[in-house]
Amino acid sequence: MTKRDSMTKDIYPGGIYQLKKTVFEELEDLCHVKIKPKDCLFPHFAIFDLESICFKDKKPENSETINCIGTHLAVSASVASSLNKNVDFICEEEERAGRI
Repeated sequence: MTKRDSMTKDIYPGGIYQLKKTVFEELEDLCHVKIKPKDCLFPHFAIFDLESICFKDKKPENSETINCIGTHLAVSASVASSLNKNVDFICEEEERAGRI
């Protein structure tokens, strides 16, 4: 069994992702406006998923805060919402053929 301390750890210059405050939390902190918890729920949502391929041979220049490992080429994107009940499929081939 491998101990957690001996495993490889990635250290990111900007640190790990931290959730930001919601607009309701900001209102309370900055303006002392208290919103009822039942009114803080968002009635709708949107989600997305992006997929890409990393080409390590086409690497952009590093900067002071970014260490590039390669160039990512987007291969697919999915978007969904609670507002739209219909599902539409759009393919790159259809776009090239002028159908979109």
